[in-house]
Amino acid sequence: MESTRPREPFFPSEPAALSPPALAATLAVPAVRQPAPAEPPAAPPPAASRFSGTWIYVPPRIAASEKALYPPEYIETVILEDSGEIRGRYRARYRVPDRPISAEVAFRFAGRAEGDAAGLTWSGAGGSEGEVKLVLLSARTMRVDWMATSLGTQLGLASGTAVLTRRQEP
Repeated sequence: MESTRPREPFFPSEPAALSPPALAATLAVPAVRQPAPAEPPAAPPPAASRFSGTWIYVPPRIAASEKALYPPEYIETVILEDSGEIRGRYRARYRVPDRPISAEVAFRFAGRAEGDAAGLTWSGAGGSEGEVKLVLLSARTMRVDWMATSLGTQLGLASGTAVLTRRQEP
């Protein structure tokens, strides 16, 4: 049995009943929002905080011709700088296949930067102490050289060197 009520069209209005401009507006594809332009590359940090940031070890793609005695597997250094005063921590793991010593190295350092370099003292677990030198090679790379002056009860390695890369913050 059919209803006496008129049937409602599927579309709000029948296309035949629309004027050509109204029909075009109804059938038009909505505009696609264009993505925002890419942000320009991050500028290097201001001179007052050149060392600040998280620095990580990125292994070279090509193995060096002279292998390090105990090459790093992982290094992370976090540095805060305020008016030339630097504080930070160094955490690393080295590949030590031939000796029963700890492959872990961790210490905290503090001191003052002089231009693009800083010679600082550090202290670690078990009474270990030493010196660390930080040298900025570019806005994104830094060389770290550390040496223990006292191994304490937990540190197994006596020195290390690596070039670290500044991690890009999101």
